[in-house]
Amino acid sequence: MPPVITSNPSALSAVQGAPDFLASAIISADQPVSMGAYYFQVVPIRAMKSLLLQVHYQEQAIIAAHLPAMFLRGAMLAASAVIGGHDCLLLTANAAPGSGAAAKSWFGIFRHDGKRLSASSLDQQIVRARAHEDGIALFFANGDSMRIKL
Repeated sequence: MPPVITSNPSALSAVQGAPDFLASAIISADQPVSMGAYYFQVVPIRAMKSLLLQVHYQEQAIIAAHLPAMFLRGAMLAASAVIGGHDCLLLTANAAPGSGAAAKSWFGIFRHDGKRLSASSLDQQIVRARAHEDGIALFFANGDSMRIKL
């Protein structure tokens, strides 16, 4: 079974033990979270109505992603997977229900050193992502899907 992350925390827990799924974590806005050698911290920037998602790998800052504040109380998840023979970090954030933008999401694919392979805001809620040898398939709440090839 390919690695999968999902915005449903209980479903995320169910796939964490899959042998080809390297690791996964629910990123909390309230406290820093670790996932193996990765360390995640969310910093609200009230003056700019945004947040900063900071990612460290082996104690070195590798990613500083600025996201709109609508993602602060939504589901933020991380997973690591091997894509195209490279260790990759998958990050997803869904807007919080009731934020006025509940259908919005953000998805990023990064190499373990922080190099961005793909990152974009989407007008649909991501409910699942599946890693493939050549990229990622995203599945949305309305039944649509898309594939990102790397």
